[in-house]
Amino acid sequence: MIEKIKNFLDLKKHGNDKIKEFAFNIFLGIIIIVFSVFMRDTMIKQELINSWFDKYILLRVDSDTEAKKIANDEIVFLDFDNTSIEELNRPELTPRDKVADLVRIASEKGAKLIIIDMNFTESDYSPAKLMAGDETALTGESRDKILYDLFETIKNDSTKDTKILLPFVTYADRQEKPNIFS
Repeated sequence: MIEKIKNFLDLKKHGNDKIKEFAFNIFLGIIIIVFSVFMRDTMIKQELINSWFDKYILLRVDSDTEAKKIANDEIVFLDFDNTSIEELNRPELTPRDKVADLVRIASEKGAKLIIIDMNFTESDYSPAKLMAGDETALTGESRDKILYDLFETIKNDSTKDTKILLPFVTYADRQEKPNIFS
């Protein structure tokens, strides 16, 4: 058995193309292993993917003046970064009243499309607590209601063309879980 392995790994009996292919595959395998170990933390993985995506979007917007106009004037993309979450005292769930503030501002400024990249598949179950910028402690239910009421107001306002795009979650079995504001 060991002799068969030695014969297989004997690089002298293989051509240069096979040797290069073998070396490339070994190199690629090592990179994948290092990347997998490094990317165990989901937050690091998400930040890396988001930064690549952001660079791609910026490249597309910078190269196309029409895309730049649309991105600057009509499309608003809302997401909380890590710094914002820390400033909001690390809420367990996305702070719905803070999202409502951002959506209200974007809508008032004339956004045609507001894309919200936040998970709303569960109701806010957080107890009444004071977050940064709050005057009074709000329960999760009241935070949900604030955002829901704003969505309804925007939807029913005939003077505005603002549309709101909410995400949905799919699982490995391709089952979709709608968000609570659907």
